[in-house]
Amino acid sequence: MNVRHVLITACSLLLATSVAALPLTGFGQGTIHFPYQQWPIGDFQGQFDAEGPAGGAGNFISPGYDQGAGGVAGDLPEGGATLVAYGAARNPDDSLDLLVLVVHTATDTLVPGTSYEVSVEDPVCQVWFLDDVTGITLPDDLTQVDWEDLVGAVEAAHKFVAYSGEVRLNVLDATQVEGAISGRMFDLNDTLLMIQTETGTFHLDAAFTGNRALGMGELKLLYR
Repeated sequence: MNVRHVLITACSLLLATSVAALPLTGFGQGTIHFPYQQWPIGDFQGQFDAEGPAGGAGNFISPGYDQGAGGVAGDLPEGGATLVAYGAARNPDDSLDLLVLVVHTATDTLVPGTSYEVSVEDPVCQVWFLDDVTGITLPDDLTQVDWEDLVGAVEAAHKFVAYSGEVRLNVLDATQVEGAISGRMFDLNDTLLMIQTETGTFHLDAAFTGNRALGMGELKLLYR
């Protein structure tokens, strides 16, 4: 075997490893860091941080905690792949701050090392930051709603939706998922209010598979 053959074989193995299929996997805890500043000018700024176990049974935060993060990622049984990550933090007035990011492709797998640009086309990439949430009224049938319906069902002081930027997927394997968030967002409640972040990050672990992961994977229905 000559050197050229060895190099080609090694590159092929590395490529195959990097895009290996990951069954739909849930992640039961994590950390999300999201500093933001009004853009292009203005004094509206802050820093969203959520760290801890994911909530269960319809709750964003586990009992006994004031913060939590979690999500689901991997290949879907019918084809394509999805990543949904969220963080939640309870404020002193009992309102919630929520950050949700979604990367979804109908045909391909998600590849670590890839930057996914904010888009409503395939591959879908969306980031939402919901500030001071006081109520959420979800439709009875989640299979018939899209992201606009979902965000519209939230009562919050500010509902920021990304219109530019990217989610960079740095790590995605059977134990963890992590990456970075950057870009600009506008407030659905006041479209003249815009923010940007350059150093947002997310990390999820405590992985699990099986029926529980598949159940969390039903979130994918929102982003078809």
